[in-house]
Amino acid sequence: MAIVVHVIDFSGRNQWIEKHLEFGGKDYFKQYLVSISGYGEIHGYLNSIGLKNNYSVRRNLLGLLQFILLMFKFSRRDDLVIYAHGHLPSIYALLIKSFTSVDYVICHHQQPKYFEYLKRQFKFKGMVHYKLWGLYLEKAILIQSLSLETLHKLQDLGIPNDRIREIPFGLDFSRFGNQTRRFFSKNTYASIKIVSIGRLVWEKRFDLGVLAVSELVKLGIPLTYTIVGDGPLRITLMGLVKNLDLEDSVTFLGWRDDIPDILRNADILLNLSQTESYGQVLMEARLTGTPVFTSGVGVALDMEEANDPYVYVFKSATPKDIAHEFVAFKNSLFANHVGNSFDSTVTYNSHNLESVISATNVMFDNYFKARL
Repeated sequence: MAIVVHVIDFSGRNQWIEKHLEFGGKDYFKQYLVSISGYGEIHGYLNSIGLKNNYSVRRNLLGLLQFILLMFKFSRRDDLVIYAHGHLPSIYALLIKSFTSVDYVICHHQQPKYFEYLKRQFKFKGMVHYKLWGLYLEKAILIQSLSLETLHKLQDLGIPNDRIREIPFGLDFSRFGNQTRRFFSKNTYASIKIVSIGRLVWEKRFDLGVLAVSELVKLGIPLTYTIVGDGPLRITLMGLVKNLDLEDSVTFLGWRDDIPDILRNADILLNLSQTESYGQVLMEARLTGTPVFTSGVGVALDMEEANDPYVYVFKSATPKDIAHEFVAFKNSLFANHVGNSFDSTVTYNSHNLESVISATNVMFDNYFKARL
C-alpha cells in the first residue's frame, strides 16, 4: 500500500492538514501524520474521528531518532513518500533521504525570500538556514508552489519546472462568503477603515504600515487603522504610534479568531509583508469582498495577474510614496464605475480547499503510478 506521511512542526488544530487527512487520497493511498512537537490537539481530534495513524515526536535528539525509526518502520512494509510542511519538516525529510531511498515532497510554506532578509538581521543564522533551504529544495522529488512569488523564486534558484507543482494553499470558502459591498463616492469625506492582520514580527513590516498611515493623516485623509495580531514587536509598534501622535487613529486588537467579520467591516486591507509563500489573509480579504492594498508578495502577484480591480500592488519603498499610491487606489475604488461585478469565488476557484485537495491527490497518485 502507498503511504503519504504528512510531517508538521506543530501540534495545534489545523483545518488544512485535517481536511487532507480526512478526505485526501482515500482511493489512492493511505495518509499518516507525524508532528515534530509532541502530542497535541490535532492528534486528539484525529483520534476522535477514527484516524489513528498519527504520531508525535519531541523536538530534540531523542525525538529525531524516534522520527528516523518511524520512517524506517513505515518504508519497510509500504511504498512511502514524506510530505513536508515547512522548514523544519523539510530538514528532517532531507536527513531521511540522506540515509534511505525515501522520497519527499515539499509543501512550500517557507516564505521564498525569508532567509535572504534573515541574513541581513542575523548573518550567521541566516546563512545556515539559507544553505539548508537550498539543500532540501535540491533533493526534493516535487515542490508545491503556493503562489507566483514562490514559483518565480524556485525558478530563479534553477529548480526544473517538472519538479514544481503550482497548487495553492487552499481555503474553505464557506467561512467567508463574498458579500455585496457599498463603496463611498471618492468625494465622500467618511473615515476610511484600514486594517492590517498578521503576526507582529519584523518581516511583516507593520512599522511601515504605521509610518504610511502617518503620511495619510498628514495628507488630511480621515481614517482609522486597526492592527490585528500579536507578537514580539507589539510594544515597539505601540511606542511608534505614540511617538507619531497617532493614538486616536490606530488601534491594536491583539489576536482574534473572527477574522472574516473583521475583514467585512473594513474598507481596505493594508498588507506590507516583505515576502509570503502564500499570504492567506490576502485571499481571505478577497473572499469577503474586501479590497487589498499590498506589497508584491505571495498570492498578491496571482491576483494582479488576474486583473482583480480590488487589488493594488504598490511599487513604492517609502511611507510617503506608499501613502500617495494608497490615495490613488482609494479614489479608484470608491468611484461608481467599479461596482460589484467581480466574483472572487469564481476567479479564485482553484484556491478552494476542495480543489486543492483534489489537485494534491492527483499529484501523489501520479507520483506513485510513476514508480510502478
